[in-house]
Amino acid sequence: GEDLDWLRYQPHPAVVYEKHSDRVAQAGLHGVPRNTANEASAFLKFIVDYYDNLPEVMVFLHGHRYAYHQEDVLTLLDAIEDPSTLPGYCNLNLAVWGLKEDPSRKPLYEEHKAWLEAWLGPLPPLLLDRCCAQFVVRRERVLHRPKAFFEEALQHAYYDVEPLPEGDSEANRRLGLLFEWLWHYLFGEPPVAAELGDFVDGIDT
Repeated sequence: GEDLDWLRYQPHPAVVYEKHSDRVAQAGLHGVPRNTANEASAFLKFIVDYYDNLPEVMVFLHGHRYAYHQEDVLTLLDAIEDPSTLPGYCNLNLAVWGLKEDPSRKPLYEEHKAWLEAWLGPLPPLLLDRCCAQFVVRRERVLHRPKAFFEEALQHAYYDVEPLPEGDSEANRRLGLLFEWLWHYLFGEPPVAAELGDFVDGIDT
């Protein structure tokens, strides 16, 4: 598992969701019963679990302090002195993937199009933000979507590729990637993140 010792040194309340099969039962509410869709299943379960009592501002993070796609998250968290000044949504990663059409993108859209469009309306031809699914989001942005949407999204994150053994890393990657493309759009941002607009000319959408 991840080394979470760094959490002791940051100043904000933190909730850790457990995905390791040997420890899920002991984690109770904060156990994720199926370790699928990378971080998406844990993020979605938190939203479902606390939908009626969400904090004003949430920071969704991986368990690692350092990675190629992010700055030191401990430094980032230390810099948040007044959460009320934070934007409605902000991606916390640095890396950008998908400047060339990912061959997984269209098949994944097709697999999930029916349930997504039932909630979101017609999907735009391209959804693009910085990679890797770590972000700040304000409560009102989450509550803009009904709880039932997140409940259904969580079930797709758990079960949509069957059979899906926990060791199926490619299936996990694909489901996690789908939600990486979606988070910013779900929380009220434009389909292509504003700072990436100059990069997407000529992409086959």
